[in-house]
Amino acid sequence: MSRIRIGEHTQEDIRAITECENTNTDNFPDDTINIFATNEQVRDYNKLKMEQFHDKVTILAHDSAKDKETNTTDISVNVNQNTHATGGLPGSLTLAIGIKVLLTKNIDISDHLVNGVTGTVKKIAIDQQSPVNGTIFVKFDSNDIGAKARKHSPHKSLVPIQAITVNFPLAKRTSVRVERKMYPLVECFALTSHKAQGSTYSFMKAIFTLPKTVKSFQPGQAYTILSRATSRQGLLTVDFSPDVIKVNDSALVEMKRMTENALFTWTHPLANITDTVCIGFLNITSLSAHAADLKADQNIQNLTALCLTETHISSMSDAYLLPGYNPHHVPSEHGLAMFIKKTFKSEKLNCPFNIQIMSCVLHVPSGPLNILLVYRPPNSDKALFLSELSKVVSCVTNNDVILGGDFNMSPHDPALLKMAQKHQLHQCIPDTPTHRQGNTLDLIFTTLQHISAHVFPLPYTDHYLTWLQLTA
Repeated sequence: MSRIRIGEHTQEDIRAITECENTNTDNFPDDTINIFATNEQVRDYNKLKMEQFHDKVTILAHDSAKDKETNTTDISVNVNQNTHATGGLPGSLTLAIGIKVLLTKNIDISDHLVNGVTGTVKKIAIDQQSPVNGTIFVKFDSNDIGAKARKHSPHKSLVPIQAITVNFPLAKRTSVRVERKMYPLVECFALTSHKAQGSTYSFMKAIFTLPKTVKSFQPGQAYTILSRATSRQGLLTVDFSPDVIKVNDSALVEMKRMTENALFTWTHPLANITDTVCIGFLNITSLSAHAADLKADQNIQNLTALCLTETHISSMSDAYLLPGYNPHHVPSEHGLAMFIKKTFKSEKLNCPFNIQIMSCVLHVPSGPLNILLVYRPPNSDKALFLSELSKVVSCVTNNDVILGGDFNMSPHDPALLKMAQKHQLHQCIPDTPTHRQGNTLDLIFTTLQHISAHVFPLPYTDHYLTWLQLTA
């Protein structure tokens, strides 16, 4: 994507994108988003999809009958007027259960309820006499969206969306203002590349067909469309050709100038660790979905060992291998895996205990090092987990220990700290958030004294990468 952005794509890049025209879509949701180049295409596609639904209800916005400021001027607003001119609220909204919608206003930025997020209507509860008085219940495409709002929802998996009130000018160069009350939603089976900016999708269809009225793609438009996909496996391209990739030459000149004259310089914290031993831990959420991301991340491949939780794979195939690493895998309920640099000797140990855990001995210059990788499901028995974990640690205390993974419990939990103290393990990341929602779920404990601990966010998982660097 970085090469496509600046017009330096290779034949291999083109081949990889072209292959996405043959992506297996068997696991694509029925409401997979389509991204087009123009508003005309989006309107036509949304209209086509809407015709497939029955039991639809159309809600009209409630607009003030008089100028909001003077209450003297009669007002009439075109119901089909673009939401850009009406404060982000549509004049009408047609809904049915299962319809894809897009949020058009920032409701709660801290709860990720922001303009542009998408979801599916699951319940409609409105007053038939006054339709703008009610609630539309939406299941958004990411669980991060509306997490706080769901806590107060009668339907705990759904986010309640209610009508809001805005005011906007009736027309350009006029002081007459309209007050509108309406649900901040629009039908959204498709988006333009412009509207899709800032969003990413696990599954999407990139449509590169243009209407006859449009001659070519705009600079950067193809890059914007393609870069919305989080993986190749979740991207289907239609009518792609290299000709759609265009760049803005003036922008490239300015980027070069800014790079050459930049006062700010930054080096990735993993860029210069090749001469030290670094053990990393990451909840990957799905190795099959993010193997390509790991392979493309040259910095993360500087780690001596990369320990992954929630791989969700039953066996280690060639598709998941990292170049230069030996894989170790445990097919537990959620999946655990370790990748150890081939330049280091390592052996996987048997851990016959009733928790999701794996152990590996890593031979480093200072001596053998036992690495323990754990995953504790959020609602599992905490006492049983800590009891079994203590037994495992007891079996490996002949060497120094690094214990890490996704514990799904507070780093200050008294029972957890008691277990750690028993085995002379000190906590390395007690208060730094390790998740996008600000929680510290991914913990590291060790018996080593000469270490430094680090946390770094990644673009392809909600959990942050954590790692220990041996300093002596």
